[in-house]
Amino acid sequence: MVLSNLLQLTLAPPGLLLFACAGTGGDLSPAPVVEQNSQVIAPSEPLRREQLIEAVELEQYEQAHELLEAILLDRYLLQAGEFLAVTPPNPQDAMLWLDRAVSVGPRSPEALIMRGDCSLLLAQHAIETGGGFAEGYLQDALDSFSAAKRLAATDPRAWLGASRTEFMMFSFDAALANAQKAIELLGD
Repeated sequence: MVLSNLLQLTLAPPGLLLFACAGTGGDLSPAPVVEQNSQVIAPSEPLRREQLIEAVELEQYEQAHELLEAILLDRYLLQAGEFLAVTPPNPQDAMLWLDRAVSVGPRSPEALIMRGDCSLLLAQHAIETGGGFAEGYLQDALDSFSAAKRLAATDPRAWLGASRTEFMMFSFDAALANAQKAIELLGD
């Protein structure tokens, strides 16, 4: 039962994005599937699907779990990216997908950087509209960029994001230090 549900979960048509596993206690019955307009999948997904099937057939469940997480992480990041790529961007909906991505891949610098960028968009919108919560969004962005810097210290995007956030928080010395580190990394 678990094997068939796992395969059903990962081999759904690319246009169907899966939210999560519905059951508790290790139950892998698929959650309700929602039809999305996008047919975009990560280039690595077909290979990962094949590897997942092979890992399950060989009863390598830890490897299968890692592959499933990688597939879901890619899908969530792609979906978030689509919400951010439209004009005007839709950071509220993108943040829902980024929260899912970070929950599946808490050590993914890409997910953390995208989440930080999205938090900055939400903060900017809050500042422009006077809607409040800007400080919370800025702290969220700084937390995301700081985690990304710890995981990928050579990624200039994390340092630039932290610099932009610190600048918006009026921490000019920290903003300058982060910007200098990003410039140093870009020079390499």
